[in-house]
Amino acid sequence: MKYNLTVINDDDFEQLAKDLLERELDISLQTFKSGRDQGIDLRYAMNVENEIIVQAKHFINSKFSDLKTQLKKEHKSMSLLAPEPKRYILITSLSLSVKQTNEVVKIMAPYILTSQDVYGMGRIESMLTKYEDLETKHYKLWITSTNVLRNVLNNGVKGVSEFYEQKILRKVSLYVPTVNYQDAVDKLNEKKFIVISGEPGIGKTTISYLLICGLLAKGFKLVFIDDRIPDANNIISADSKVKQVIFFDDFFGSNFYEILNPRNSESALISLIERVCSLKNKYLILTSRTTILKQAEYNYDKFANSRLGSVSNYEVQIKAYSKFDKARILYNHLYHSDLPNDQLKVFFESKNYMKIIEHDNYFPRLIEFITTSVNLENYKGKKLVDFIFSKLDHPDQIWESVFEKQLHDTDRFLVTTLFSFGGSRVHSNVLEHAFEKRFKYEILSNGHKVGTNDFKIALKRLLDGLITGRVESSGTIYSFINPSVNDFLIKYLNDSHSEQKRILYSAIYFEQIYSVFDESIFGNVTIPPEIIPEFYEEFKRIYPDMRSIRDTDQVSKCLNSLYIYFRFFLEEVDVKLLVELLNDIVPEKVDIFDQSRYAYILEFLNEFPETKSMVAANYKTYFTALLDHCDDSGDFMNAIRLLNRYGIKKEVWQSDEQFMEKVQVSVNSVFDGTADDISLDKHETAILKFCRIDERESAEDLINEVYHADYEDYLKNCGLEDFYGDFVDYLSYSVDNRIDTIIDSYDYEPDHAERGVIASEPTVEDTNSAIIELFER
Repeated sequence: MKYNLTVINDDDFEQLAKDLLERELDISLQTFKSGRDQGIDLRYAMNVENEIIVQAKHFINSKFSDLKTQLKKEHKSMSLLAPEPKRYILITSLSLSVKQTNEVVKIMAPYILTSQDVYGMGRIESMLTKYEDLETKHYKLWITSTNVLRNVLNNGVKGVSEFYEQKILRKVSLYVPTVNYQDAVDKLNEKKFIVISGEPGIGKTTISYLLICGLLAKGFKLVFIDDRIPDANNIISADSKVKQVIFFDDFFGSNFYEILNPRNSESALISLIERVCSLKNKYLILTSRTTILKQAEYNYDKFANSRLGSVSNYEVQIKAYSKFDKARILYNHLYHSDLPNDQLKVFFESKNYMKIIEHDNYFPRLIEFITTSVNLENYKGKKLVDFIFSKLDHPDQIWESVFEKQLHDTDRFLVTTLFSFGGSRVHSNVLEHAFEKRFKYEILSNGHKVGTNDFKIALKRLLDGLITGRVESSGTIYSFINPSVNDFLIKYLNDSHSEQKRILYSAIYFEQIYSVFDESIFGNVTIPPEIIPEFYEEFKRIYPDMRSIRDTDQVSKCLNSLYIYFRFFLEEVDVKLLVELLNDIVPEKVDIFDQSRYAYILEFLNEFPETKSMVAANYKTYFTALLDHCDDSGDFMNAIRLLNRYGIKKEVWQSDEQFMEKVQVSVNSVFDGTADDISLDKHETAILKFCRIDERESAEDLINEVYHADYEDYLKNCGLEDFYGDFVDYLSYSVDNRIDTIIDSYDYEPDHAERGVIASEPTVEDTNSAIIELFER
C-alpha cells in the first residue's frame, strides 16, 4: 500500500521512525531533544554507549542531492562522538533507488554497515503494511493511504468540495490528534449520533470531517444534509447492509434568525435522530456553535421532552486546547505553509511562537489566517509581527483586511449579495441573478462600469477563499466558507448604513430583505429607524418586480410582501395596500412559502378590521393552507388559537364536515410520519417474546396500544382531545417495520468509528521545554 508522508511533519516522522525500527529490530530506542542532538535523533545503548545511532530525515519535496549534502555533515558529527558509533541507521522519507542506497552507504562508511541499514520510502511502506497496529496509531498516514483514500473519495458525495483529495490531504496535514477527537469517536460509537459544539473557529468542522473520513474509509456512504431533513430521509436506507454516515453542519442554523425561523421543524429533527439510532450501520454527526445550541435548547422544549433527553447527553464540546496542543497546531501550520523563509523566521524570532501560543485569543482558525501566505503579503519584519499580534488582539478583524484590502469592488458586491440570503445554500442561478441586479444598481447609482463576465470572474477569485461551492444535480450551491464571514458582515453592515441601503435597494428576491435584516432578532443586521420611512417608499416601488426563490407566482409575491410590510413597516403601512395585496390572492390557490411566516402574516392581518373580515369570510381556504404545513402539535394548537382570534366560533368550524376532514387528515398525517419514533424501549422484551413464540399479532396489539396512548396525548397537545374517537380509526401507520427493526437489533455488531491514538501530553512543568524543543529543531 502507498502512504502519503507529506501529511506529517518532521517531529511526527521521527516518532514514526522510532515505532517502526523498534518493532522491526526488536530493540528500545532513546529519543533526543531536537536541535541539540549532535547528529543523533534516536539511539540504542545496551552495554556500550552509542552502540546504534539512528537519524530520521524527513525530506519532503527534496532531492537526493539535498540528502547527500546533509549526510556529509552527519559523517563529520559521527566522527566527533565519543565513543564513535558502532552502527548508523538512516531512515528517510525519500524514495531511494539501489544505486542511491549504495551511495548513501559509501558516504556514511564505516558507520553504515550494510545497505540493510538504509530505510527509504519503499521499506517504510512495507513496514507500515506489516505492522497494522502502527498504521492505525499513525492515523494521518492510514487515512491518506491509497486504498483508504480511494474509499473516502468513492463514498463521499460527488461535488462536496470538502471531500476532494487535496482538501482531505490539507485538512489531515494540519490536524493534531487531541482528546476532543477521541471524545467524539467514543461518544459516536456509544450513542450513534453526536452534536459537536464549540465557539467559532475552534475546530468543530475539522473534527467532523475527520470522523466522516474514518467512516468513509470503512465503506460508509455520506449523506450530506444541505437544507431540508425530509430530503435526507428519502436517502437514508433501512437496509442494515447499507452503511451510511449522515452529516448536518450548523443543524440548528448559523444565526439566531434561523432558530426562530428554522428550515426544519423540531419534530423533524427528533424524528431524524431517533430513526438513525434505531437503524443498523447508521451514524449521525451534527455541529453547532455553542451560543446557537444554547439558545436553541431554550427555544426547543420538545427535544428535552423526547426520549432522547437533553442535547448534552450527545454533545461533545470542543473546549480550549492544552498549551502543548496549541503548540503542535501552530507548528503544523508553519511546517505545511508556503511562507517564504523571511516570513517564517518572524515566528521563531524572540520566541514569537510562544507569545502566539499563550495569547488569550488563540484559536485554530486564527492560526490558519496568520500562517496563510496570501494574508501576509507585503508584511515583513516588525510590520509582520505587528500584523500577527493585531489580529490576535482583535480576532474579529481577520476578515476585515481581506474584505477591505484584498477584494475588488465586484468581489465585495458578490460577497454582500450572498450574505443577503443568509450566506449559505444559495443556488448559482439565484446568486447570479441577484448579483446582476446589484451590479445594475451600482452602475446607475454609483457610476460603476460593466466588465466582461463580472459574475464569473468575481466568483473565481472568491472560491475557496471566502466562498465554497458544492455541485448538486440542480446546479452549484454556494455558501460562505465559514460562519465567521457572516459574523464579520453583520458587524460591518451594522456600522455601515450606506452599505445596508445598497443591498436593500438592489434586492430582487424577498429573501434578501428578511434573511439577515431584522432588528427583532439578536445577531442580525438592524436597519436604523431613520431610514425605515425612506425604505418603505422604496419597497412600495420595487416589490412588484421582486420574486421569491422558491415560488414565482402572484400568491407567493403577495404573501412575501405582506410579511415584509408587517415585519419592517407596521407603523408605516397603509391598510389600503394590505387590502389590495389580499385581493390579489386567489384563496383557492394559497400555497404557503413558509409555515412560520404564514402564521405570522395571519397574526397581523387580524390586527386590521378590514383584512380580518376578509380572512374570516374565507377562513376555510386560509386555514386549510396553514393546516397543510403544520409540522407538530404546537403548530396545530396555534392554528386553533388563530381561528378563535378571528372570531370563528368553535361550533362553526367543528360542525363543518369538509373542514374537519381536512383537520383530521393533516393531524393524522403528522402523527403517522413520526409514529416510528415513539419509544418502545420498555416493551422490547415482550415484543421479542411474542415473536419467538409465533405470536406476532400480539406484538402488533401491544405496539398499537402504546401508539394509541401516545396519539391521545398528541391530540391533547393539538387542542383536539375531543376528537380522539373521530380521528383514531383513520390512522395509517404500519408496525411491521418496527417489529423487524427490534428483532434485527438483537443480533448486530456495529462497525465502529476509528478511535486513533493521540500523542502523550508533557507534564505541566515540562510543557514549555517540550514546546521549545519542538520549534527549535
